[in-house]
Amino acid sequence: MKTEKYSWEHPYKGRESISTAVMPPIAGATPNVSLAAFTALDSATSSASRFDEYAHAKLGADALGLMATVEAIGSSRIENIHATVEELLVARATRKFTDATLLVHQNRTLTEMAFWTRDDITFETFRTFHSALMDGVDPRAGFVRESVSWIGGGWSGPRAAVFVPPKPERVPDALEDLVAFTGRYDIPPLLHVALAHAQYEAIHPFSDGNGRTGRALVHAMLASAGVSQRTVLPISPFIDTMKRSYYDALMAFRDGEVEPIVQVFSTAVSRASQWGCQVVDELAAVHDRMRSVNMSRADSAATRLIDALFTIPATTVLTASTVLGVPATSSRAAIETLEGLGLLTEVTGKKRGRVWVARDISDALTLGLRTDGFSR
Repeated sequence: MKTEKYSWEHPYKGRESISTAVMPPIAGATPNVSLAAFTALDSATSSASRFDEYAHAKLGADALGLMATVEAIGSSRIENIHATVEELLVARATRKFTDATLLVHQNRTLTEMAFWTRDDITFETFRTFHSALMDGVDPRAGFVRESVSWIGGGWSGPRAAVFVPPKPERVPDALEDLVAFTGRYDIPPLLHVALAHAQYEAIHPFSDGNGRTGRALVHAMLASAGVSQRTVLPISPFIDTMKRSYYDALMAFRDGEVEPIVQVFSTAVSRASQWGCQVVDELAAVHDRMRSVNMSRADSAATRLIDALFTIPATTVLTASTVLGVPATSSRAAIETLEGLGLLTEVTGKKRGRVWVARDISDALTLGLRTDGFSR
């Protein structure tokens, strides 16, 4: 890996000279991978496309929000930001967030935003992604870093770091080079995605949130390539289980080795596609069970609320009233009907500001994060 000297002001030790990475331009690069790696990528891409079709066939338009929830929690977990499915659902229903649930909620928003980014990726795209993720959290949300950054080493500074990304003056040009690379159409989709993600992480353009925005780039590119046309692939829970290999592959890429990150992505995408289908099956089965125990008319508020719960698995009376387009008295009656059937559970224990969760849906989404149950 090529480096250059950079003069950095340590907050306690004063000015010191450090080495920062110089990433080779990627815009015109010709990726070279083995036949075995290419075959694995092709198989994983086909699996991802099948998952996309299957999820939409089983869950319709609800698949996007449901899978985005799983992906956002998994992507946040890689960065040691933890919230359970139910914690996130309740926070979104009440708009009352802890530090963790706010970050995961904004990551979910980012994930859906990335999925709908069908235009060419631009420099502004990266800024918009970062703003969506870090709004209200980082005062420099949406602005590329103007100081040195480092990975590993903690408060000891860049001298003890595992990797020191390019100096801030190089970031704008490096991002523009990456933008040019993302606009190419001569590279197989998943290879394109893996290399773009690795280059983005090497540039490390923001002071925080690079991992999550880098994984959002993955979804933007998969959607643009037509691999993910209807929903997002929940790849992050599997990357989380491969975190050591993932980090090692990113480091290898910085040293010019392409295959390790390609292998990580082909494995994670393949496993996520297979496991995702099982999660979709469970969610579809939950919908069928909920419908079967509800004896209300097909056009009743209670029946319509069952369908709506796959968009809002945690709800309040007001939210249900808005979604169903009925008075609060009717939405309250519908909630009480489903609560009586065991399909909704009130989780606050309060008389005011009550929230109900469809725990069967919450549990099915949690299954998407329990990748220890995966078997090929």
